Amino acid sequence: MSVTGDRALLEPDGINLTDPSSQHCRGRDAIRIGIAQAETTGLIGSTLLAILMSETLPRLVNVYGPANAALILARIAHEIRTGTAPNTTRQ
Repeated sequence: MSVTGDRALLEPDGINLTDPSSQHCRGRDAIRIGIAQAETTGLIGSTLLAILMSETLPRLVNVYGPANAALILARIAHEIRTGTAPNTTRQ
């Protein structure tokens, strides 16, 4: 399923980002638990991040299509570069 337009950038999969559903919270918690478990096995941060990206990017393209996935990544890059992304500081 491909999601297009502003919805792809603002509310992926119909999730209200200001009031996430219990499904979103369960998914987020499952990912956080998996990351914590991987870290306890000695996986270093750069390896873990590479694995997460290689698992996430194909799914991002599959759900939103190549053009919208590129827009989402460009938006994230812009927010990181300008320091406007949540929970980031400019280096």
